[in-house]
Amino acid sequence: MNIAHSVFHFFKHWLLEIDDHSLHSPYLFNLYSNTIRKIKNIPVDPDIENLRNRYKRDHRVISGKNYGAGSRLNLNKKTAH
Repeated sequence: MNIAHSVFHFFKHWLLEIDDHSLHSPYLFNLYSNTIRKIKNIPVDPDIENLRNRYKRDHRVISGKNYGAGSRLNLNKKTAH
């Protein structure tokens, strides 16, 4: 696995899993309290959430032509979401 990928996922996990009680540095506590925690509490639009949940339950396979650079890891032309 790519080292940058691992570092990215470590920080993503760390940012999503920390809480007030796991921070010891005053700087990190302030950063978390004034920015990250507030981002988590942004209200959601119920219409968008209903649409998102409907698409999450839809298991149809989508096929199409990728005009981008593509992926060297996933050479499959169909995607199931």
